[in-house]
Amino acid sequence: MIPCCKDCNSAKGNKEWIVFLKIQNLDTKERIDKITNYINHNYLDTKNLLQTDDFKDDIKEYNSIKEQVFELLKIGDKKAKAIREKIKQATTL
Repeated sequence: MIPCCKDCNSAKGNKEWIVFLKIQNLDTKERIDKITNYINHNYLDTKNLLQTDDFKDDIKEYNSIKEQVFELLKIGDKKAKAIREKIKQATTL
């Protein structure tokens, strides 16, 4: 993880940081060196940490919540489609 502002984080999305910099024409040697140095000195192995017993219950609960959210989004999409169809029918009569 690399700290950045909300706008940059949103624009970056799930792209690698170096790809994001290239797209934004911000890929100067100085900036790349600075970020690389930050990464090399601030690395935390979160992948292995999250697999420890201390996090298993939290991860399980998080995944359950995420699945519930996705299911609600599917239901919401179906309802929105039904509403659009009703509007279409009401305006074509």
